[in-house]
Amino acid sequence: MQVVKDKGIHNYIQEGKKISESQIHTFNDILMREELLGNVPLAMEVTDSTDLPFSNRLIVTLFHSLNSIDITLLGHALALSMRTDLAAYYQKFIIEILLYAEKGFTIMVERGWMQQPPQAPDRRELQKLRD
Repeated sequence: MQVVKDKGIHNYIQEGKKISESQIHTFNDILMREELLGNVPLAMEVTDSTDLPFSNRLIVTLFHSLNSIDITLLGHALALSMRTDLAAYYQKFIIEILLYAEKGFTIMVERGWMQQPPQAPDRRELQKLRD
């Protein structure tokens, strides 16, 4: 977030960070309640650089790809889980990520980095009488 100058992309990344933190917190709480190890924090080195090492386009595309991977992994976990409490969390998180991914896709379309996919014709609009 510290290197992105585009406000829309900055807000998009910030929202993704909040979603990630919420999901980590939720699962860590479950592990701790069940007296399991939980999430062990790792020291991650983030530089103090404000120079953009990659293009905005590459950053948003990477986020979009990671969203697809996250949805796939959560779907797999949902299919294999025998615990209904966890299944409910998986479903909630899949929906959160789908809505978040849509925002990233919209950013890419608005900036001309990706074309709008083909849409189904609006049959109601086509059926209206024309003057």
